[in-house]
Amino acid sequence: PELMKEPLAKELEAIEAAAAHPPDLIEQGCLLWKILTGQLYALKKAKPSRILCTHEELMSSPVESYRQIFENLGLTWSAKTELKLLDGRTRASLDHPGVSTSKAGFDELWKTRLTAKEIARVQEAVASLQVSQ
Repeated sequence: PELMKEPLAKELEAIEAAAAHPPDLIEQGCLLWKILTGQLYALKKAKPSRILCTHEELMSSPVESYRQIFENLGLTWSAKTELKLLDGRTRASLDHPGVSTSKAGFDELWKTRLTAKEIARVQEAVASLQVSQ
């Protein structure tokens, strides 16, 4: 009940409608995305020093993204840190052959799982959300 008063009040009507008549998977995912993203930005607004970083940012330029996170946290970035990051990405590719750890692979994977109509629905549903720091 407390969550619905303040943090989720903006989405209360959509949540109640989804609870009463569960929508399809695409609409459920869009609603969840809007709720989570809204909460993340509310937390960031309440405390601007919080660091927000999207999966897409980490995938497109992992070294630069993690280096920036380290800098923001006052941590030391080293060649060893960079090697560990790159080694972990390589190992993840080997351990999970069907899962890409590159931005190009990630971008292509979701396109094969959704139809053009479903992609348009998702883009429309989340268009109002700003997804960057």
